[in-house]
Amino acid sequence: MKILHRYLIKGFILPLLYCLIIFCVIYIIADLIGHLDEILKSKVPASILIRYYLNFLPLIITQTIPVAVLLGTVYLLSSLNKNNELTAIKANGINIRMLLYPVFVITVIISLSA
Repeated sequence: MKILHRYLIKGFILPLLYCLIIFCVIYIIADLIGHLDEILKSKVPASILIRYYLNFLPLIITQTIPVAVLLGTVYLLSSLNKNNELTAIKANGINIRMLLYPVFVITVIISLSA
């Protein structure tokens, strides 16, 4: 694996995980607020709510991962562009398709696992 590919993977995975965590938290908060009146009427204990949302988490991740991947890719490319790294990579003779190859492979692996 080339050094550039490792650098791109590291620059992609971290924003992807941050986006995924943030979207999951937003999803849970929105669902909790949407069902707040039923929860308060039924006086559901916090332990049951925590178990419910932990069991509900795979569905939340499956629904939010496409947006997280998109935002992770956009963040990676914008940070490369901001630091003029894209220009240096193009000047080195590396094609943009080959540059995004590790991101594409990770995206395919995430899609197949989801």
